[in-house]
Amino acid sequence: MKLQVLGWLVWILAMLSIYIQGLIGIFLWSTLMLLSITLWVWGNKLE
Repeated sequence: MKLQVLGWLVWILAMLSIYIQGLIGIFLWSTLMLLSITLWVWGNKLE
């Protein structure tokens, strides 16, 4: 359950990182999205 909550927090950070302009923002966004999806999947498998 905690992993899914963490996944949501990471996803919110990813949404906020959209406002960072340029390549850093794109890189940060894609990394955070990947991390949040990993956390959701991991959280579901552990339950």
